[in-house]
Amino acid sequence: MPLGSTSTGALLVDLVEDGPHALVAGTTGSGKSVLLQTWVAALSAVLSPDELRFVLIDFKGGAAFAPFAELAHVDAVVDNLEPTQAMRALRSLRAEILRREALLAEQRCPDIDALNAAIQHSDDRTALPRIVVVIDEFQALIQDNPAGVEMIESLTALGRSLGIHLILATQRPSGIVTSRMKANISLRLALRVRDSADSIEVIGTDAAAHLRLDDPGAALLSRTGPPELFRAAQVTVSPAQHPPAPPRVDWTALLGRRATTRSPAPRDTMSGSAALPAPGPTAGAALTVPALVSVSQHFIAGSTGRTRRRIVLPPMPVSHAALSSTDLGLLDFPDENRTARWIWDPVRDGSVIITGGRGRGTSTAVQSFAAAAVSTGSRVVLLTRGRCDRTVEEILDTRNHEDGAEPGELIVADHAELWAVEYLLGLLETDDDPRPRMICIDDFDALLRTLEGTRRLSRLEALLTSGAGRSPTAFVIAAGRRILHSPIAARARTRVIFPPADPQETAHLGLQTRRFSGAWPPGRAVVLGPVSSSTGPQGADVQLSHTCSDRVPPVPGTSIGAEGHHRDDTECRGAGCDADRAVPIRSGSPRVRVSVIDAGGFGRNSDVDHWVHRSARRRTSGADPHRSESSATGAAGIIGAEPGRAASSGVGIGVGPCGETVTWIPDIDGPVLSVRTTAALTPLLVTGVEQAWHAAEVRQTLLAVLEAHLTDPSDLTTALRAPACVIGWPLQHTPGYSSPLARVPGLGPMLVIGARTAGELAEVGLRDLPAGPGGQTRGWYVTAERAIPVDVTRLLDRT
Repeated sequence: MPLGSTSTGALLVDLVEDGPHALVAGTTGSGKSVLLQTWVAALSAVLSPDELRFVLIDFKGGAAFAPFAELAHVDAVVDNLEPTQAMRALRSLRAEILRREALLAEQRCPDIDALNAAIQHSDDRTALPRIVVVIDEFQALIQDNPAGVEMIESLTALGRSLGIHLILATQRPSGIVTSRMKANISLRLALRVRDSADSIEVIGTDAAAHLRLDDPGAALLSRTGPPELFRAAQVTVSPAQHPPAPPRVDWTALLGRRATTRSPAPRDTMSGSAALPAPGPTAGAALTVPALVSVSQHFIAGSTGRTRRRIVLPPMPVSHAALSSTDLGLLDFPDENRTARWIWDPVRDGSVIITGGRGRGTSTAVQSFAAAAVSTGSRVVLLTRGRCDRTVEEILDTRNHEDGAEPGELIVADHAELWAVEYLLGLLETDDDPRPRMICIDDFDALLRTLEGTRRLSRLEALLTSGAGRSPTAFVIAAGRRILHSPIAARARTRVIFPPADPQETAHLGLQTRRFSGAWPPGRAVVLGPVSSSTGPQGADVQLSHTCSDRVPPVPGTSIGAEGHHRDDTECRGAGCDADRAVPIRSGSPRVRVSVIDAGGFGRNSDVDHWVHRSARRRTSGADPHRSESSATGAAGIIGAEPGRAASSGVGIGVGPCGETVTWIPDIDGPVLSVRTTAALTPLLVTGVEQAWHAAEVRQTLLAVLEAHLTDPSDLTTALRAPACVIGWPLQHTPGYSSPLARVPGLGPMLVIGARTAGELAEVGLRDLPAGPGGQTRGWYVTAERAIPVDVTRLLDRT
């Protein structure tokens, strides 16, 4: 096809025969971009979109190739405004190379021409188009992405037989074009360059360095013989632009010879002028890009029933709407030329570490993992940073609960509330339910600072590192990069890394320094783990899901066709949107059991009441299903209750944080319940326990001592020998060393109500307990195994 004119006529260039690749050099203002536009237009005028596809990469802002964006031949237009997209395009091209190599091997064909000839005799395949990759200012691509050198070398080495051609354009070719590239680039064009070295690098002579500054479009072409001097033709790129007149050229002046005086010839007979053929029927008409776009679009519209495979993946969306609670996000696999939904698989994905800069979506990610785990039947504890910025209904999309999965269970708490952390640690440590469970923690660093210097820190680390407790524990933790070097991280199978606040920290995260270059929208991260194992140590990009109240249908046009290319609706069975906040979603399914631990709603979770009793009935044989005291101690059904805590052997003494009935069972917890509270409440509480005991019709006899500090020591000794005894004395009273009261803490559990500070708890021997949830009727029920926050309002109502 013609590219311009010489002194003898039109310059015809065959990229396949003269190439298969081309190198174009020219300094600013030399007409390099215009030449590339002409080349793209000329090829598009000769070949149909089924025969030819373009990948256009412009590192000068994208203006040169923008007019071709709607051309049906064009698969992708990439610019340096988003530098990572250029490397992503090259990776997709590398995937296309592998695909074409496999097709050639399968058909036993030596090259694309032989393969297409064989395909013509088959009805089940479409001929492969030739691919022309045009990269303007490719030295900028290589400088920004050193790995691009190897990719371009690979494309130049393998492209001929596979029908993939490169046109590389640069201002300064010296030191940029490697020897391996030059060995496979036979077609070289030089417009005006800065110095002789650049000219010799491209065409073997210094002639291009002597082209005039005021004569853009003048160029030299080197293929098999000596360089040919020509003038590049120009195409009309916009409807408002008038077709350019053929240039007036004095070739003797361009060659540096003495100019001779001659009169300007008429335009249509001027030596050295050339006009490209038009795509329409009018011979000799100027070639325009709008006309090419129109013709190409009509061609595609008439190709009904024909699928077109995308060569380069479209850009990743800036948000991804979850189609279900297990839809964590959209994964990008440019090396495989596909994207896929990340569908949560607890067995494969395992424990997860989330790290990176704040405000990127870490909190939403933690909550999304929690929702995914709950929807697959896991029992989840979610510890948030401060009050959770989403309601339970916003976290869970239970309409999409996995079919066949066990009912999921969720507890949400603020880890700044130490009493809630203490309660949950005890709950997890005494859990004997065999079902999977998960601990999700947002802002783990803040939690560590809160727990520093307490036994709760070592207990939490034991749960996370060794799964201490009676059932295995997985976790999802959002923390700073220091966690990557901790024993906790060693248990994590999956890492989700958001762009750090300081780009220099990228290397400390185990990634290349430029891994997060360019613009990363909220919710965009890198995932490393089993789900991205095919991508190597740099992981896969993922746009984590945001959730919505209605299912979002796939974006029209994202399913390309039968050849297996990019489909947004494919699943990677294996996480948001507006910074750390998610779009609300609805809840309400009876299959998901939820409790929010909050001092303001302590013990008044009606949703929990509905199912805690049901769980207790499932675990307790012979219990009265209508009696609220029939629940076992602890959050029965949320994480699990101790085995054998039958309601008939104990008495409910209060309500726990999740609405569960807290039960004292003498045979398990110990025969003596000591009640410590204010002097005014002590006799009332002891009386309340006694009345509840009788109402529960417990078979054992109960002895009650209302004010033990005023009771004769011999009577106390007798009472302490009873099968069951409740004994009360004020918080302010400290018994003597020889007093029988000194032995009471070792004989059974302790009910401490109204202690307002950790110091008051320390005075009664509970030195490691934090202050309770507050309130005159709240405190702790402490056994040898755990401490449970409790509200005794119901007990006092009996008196």
